[in-house]
Amino acid sequence: METKRISLHRALSELKMLGERIQSATYRVVLARANRKSNEKIEGMSIDEYKKKCKVLTTRSQVLFNTAIN
Repeated sequence: METKRISLHRALSELKMLGERIQSATYRVVLARANRKSNEKIEGMSIDEYKKKCKVLTTRSQVLFNTAIN
């Protein structure tokens, strides 16, 4: 795992920004829609790419939160 030093102020501001990005991404997604030709994309991305994007955002957010708290 990569070790990186950042100031508390920067960590908190990045945490706030990530929270806003996660919130905007989850508000836009439509989880129930008519299945037309076995939908394979969410907002123009493949389902796997969308899952990776969500996982990266939430993982980074958790790391910053744990670092800022401890």
